[in-house]
Amino acid sequence: MNESTVADHSEKTGLDADGWNELFDVLVADCRRKAFLELADFGAPLSVDELAQRVFERRDWDANGGQTQGDESPTERIQRLRIELYHVHLPKLAAANLVTFDHETGRVSPGERTDIGVDFLDELL
Repeated sequence: MNESTVADHSEKTGLDADGWNELFDVLVADCRRKAFLELADFGAPLSVDELAQRVFERRDWDANGGQTQGDESPTERIQRLRIELYHVHLPKLAAANLVTFDHETGRVSPGERTDIGVDFLDELL
């Protein structure tokens, strides 16, 4: 069996231990991870509204077979998710260069480390 090491991955990606820690810290949050994977799967820029809709559908489908929970309507949940993405999750993903987030246009694009992040998650999951 061929076991890969951090050194092997660091050589391929150019990330040092701090870079790997940053990826782990950013991608540990479920909502951030799902938003990142949704954007990576789509492979092209999305508006924050489009991303919120896609993450909502992915989260609810995974957890409840497409059903919503609680007293919030789907529209209210998507709006809350959009706000969380805009103010919390997308800035953290952008700081790690996993996405590019333009606050003025509200567009999110894959970042320079998107492929590294996807590979990292593939190894973990």
